[in-house]
Amino acid sequence: MLGIDNLKKLVKFSLDVTEQIASSLADGKITTMEIFGFLPQLVEIPGVVKSWPNIVAELKDLTPEERLELHAYVVSEFDIPNDKVESFVENALLQAVSLISLVEQFKGLKDK
Repeated sequence: MLGIDNLKKLVKFSLDVTEQIASSLADGKITTMEIFGFLPQLVEIPGVVKSWPNIVAELKDLTPEERLELHAYVVSEFDIPNDKVESFVENALLQAVSLISLVEQFKGLKDK
C-alpha cells in the first residue's frame, strides 16, 4: 500500500482553489485585490505537477479504506458558506477521484 499523502495534497490544493474562487465570487465579481488571494495556490502548482506520478500510483493503489479516509479528509478540510455547493463539490471531487482510480486500474489490466 502506497498511502494517500500525495493524493491528499492534490485534493487540498483543489479545495483551496475552490474556496478562493467561492470567496472571490461572493459579491459576484473578482477584484484586482482578490486576484492576489490566489498567490498561495499558484505557488503550489509546481509541487502538484512534480508529485503527479506519485498521485497516479496512489490512485491505482487506492483501497476502500483509503477512499473513506479521503472522504473524511475532504469533509474536514472543505468549508464554504453555501452548504449545497459545498456538498456538491465534495461529492464531485470524490466521484472524480473514484473515476480516475477506476480508469487507472483498467489501464493496469491491459498491462498484465
